[in-house]
Amino acid sequence: MGKKVLGRGLDALISDEVVNTEEILLLNIDEIEPNPLQPRFVFTEEEIDTLAESIKKRGVLQPIIVRKVGDKYQLIAGERRWRAAKRAGLERIPARVIEIDDNGALEIALVENLDRKDLNPLELAKGYQLLKDRFGLTQDEIAKKIGRSRSAVANTLRLLQLDDFVKDLIHRGKLTEGQARPLVGLPPDKQVKFAKVIVEKNLNSRQIEELVRREKSKSEKRESKDRQTSRIISKLLSEKLNYKVKVKFDPRGKSRLSIEFKNKDELKEFLRKLIGEEIEI
Repeated sequence: MGKKVLGRGLDALISDEVVNTEEILLLNIDEIEPNPLQPRFVFTEEEIDTLAESIKKRGVLQPIIVRKVGDKYQLIAGERRWRAAKRAGLERIPARVIEIDDNGALEIALVENLDRKDLNPLELAKGYQLLKDRFGLTQDEIAKKIGRSRSAVANTLRLLQLDDFVKDLIHRGKLTEGQARPLVGLPPDKQVKFAKVIVEKNLNSRQIEELVRREKSKSEKRESKDRQTSRIISKLLSEKLNYKVKVKFDPRGKSRLSIEFKNKDELKEFLRKLIGEEIEI
């Protein structure tokens, strides 16, 4: 059995120098452990049960890929098959053992899932983030390794900025990447509000972009009005108090007033006038 069992993406990553592709071993299932760098986080009971039934009838048709770690084997690709094989009651499973470092293991796990469209957008984003944080790869380097454009990698990574409520909708398949992406950059409360509307009305990308555009337009008008009001109030208070005063409004509706004093004596005098007694500073 040769490389034909793998997708072309994996073929490009697993060279003859790394692994003898003709050798398929039967490993005890209990000797195999999940990979902590596995980018896929969600395995539904339904898909595992379906695959387990198939394995009972036909066996494991495609070997999993593992590496030796201590006295155990660590999964690199094929965790769903391994889980289903355990559920089907198999004691052993066909596996290819390769020698590879953490970086290569994560890369193969990503590509294996990409080949089968197994990762949801957030799992994919977390996988990219692992490559960035753990191995210091740039977006360009990630794009080249997994065969996607840099802009596609950047857009997927932006999903990590979404509110947890919106992320959960993506995980559960209620919201697509295309529907969620326009929400990035909005305040969390607006993300949640619009996500509910999108799911309820099943809005398409164009409708969502228009919804977000209108919200940003309203927000810009509010901010412009707040800046103007802030300048007016700041000027009036500065003239009234004879100190430099600044008033600021934030998008959440809160406001902040600051008074600048040239020295401690000015502050002491201000406090004396405000509360009617001397305070030592």
